[in-house]
Amino acid sequence: MKKFILLWSFFFSLIFAQEEITAEDIEKNKQELSEIRKKLKAVEERLENLKKEEKGILKMIEAIEEKTNLTKKLINQLNTTIKNYENLITNLENDIKITEKKIEEKEKDIDKLVILLYKIKTRLPLEIYFSNKSLPEVYSKLINLNYIAKENQSQIYELSLLKTKLEKDRRQLVLACEEVKTLKEEKEMEEKRLKERKEEQKRILRKIQTEKSEQEKIQQELKDAEKRLASLIAELERKRARRKLPPGAHYLEKEKNFLPWPVRGKIISYFGSQSHPKYQTKIKNQGIDIQTEFGAKVIAIAPGRVVYADRFRGYGNMVIIDHAEGYYTVYSNLSEIAVSVNQEVKAKEVIGLAGEYLHFELRKEGQPVNPLEWLAP
Repeated sequence: MKKFILLWSFFFSLIFAQEEITAEDIEKNKQELSEIRKKLKAVEERLENLKKEEKGILKMIEAIEEKTNLTKKLINQLNTTIKNYENLITNLENDIKITEKKIEEKEKDIDKLVILLYKIKTRLPLEIYFSNKSLPEVYSKLINLNYIAKENQSQIYELSLLKTKLEKDRRQLVLACEEVKTLKEEKEMEEKRLKERKEEQKRILRKIQTEKSEQEKIQQELKDAEKRLASLIAELERKRARRKLPPGAHYLEKEKNFLPWPVRGKIISYFGSQSHPKYQTKIKNQGIDIQTEFGAKVIAIAPGRVVYADRFRGYGNMVIIDHAEGYYTVYSNLSEIAVSVNQEVKAKEVIGLAGEYLHFELRKEGQPVNPLEWLAP
């Protein structure tokens, strides 16, 4: 029965144990917040310049979208930082209670030692004078008195250290509470801005979807973007060496119909002539569009080398992976890129995070092919 109680006590201690948050964790959170704020400021400046110049509606939309994604990222990071601070506050409050208890116990021990010292010091001269104790016995009493005095000094020193720690923890607790209040105010403000940016996006999209002139403009810009992507892949193809593998020997060919999906979700736009999932204009879709959760992990469907990892007008944040022998995969509309150019990636390795949907293409010798004929059913 005793073992059973001990096991349950240990189990509950694991459940309710607070995560240990260090100063390094907090500092890392603050640095990440600072980086996101800098990026957000740069995008805001770029957006203001675009509004003044009135150069291309696609640039404007993508700048607003980038701003929206960064705001979401900032809010997520604020949530993480607030949570870490709240854990730190809980840990500090627990430490303060423990230290206060130790101080209370230490003060009681010191009081007992002081009383004992007082009694010994008061009685010892009388004992020496009136008793018939030998010199060694008297010497032994003096040694005990010295030991008790030293123990008292040691206890007082430990009490001083505990009080110093208590004061430090209390100051840190006050600062942490103030920081949480500031971060929550910033989070509330950013959530309000995010709502405003989403409304701005909706207004622009409604204008594109309802006004023929705007539809024609965006349609032309999307065609231009597709041509630039085709030119980029054509340039990669020109640099490629002649195929060395026999037919059917390439990784993608061997895994055809069993390849993993880059992200799980619902297809909202298929390969071929379709309506653009965002702008509702008629386009020739060179891949598929998969609706998913914002921030969902996007994986490489096969091993290869990253040959492009940056923003690309008309496609947002985009990653292109060269799988050799003329095969390429394109992952765009990412909210975040997690790889860099020339990086070797493995199959199923995370290459970025999705926006509200992922645009995915598979190209063979520069030509787009239907990804659904290659991905697992």
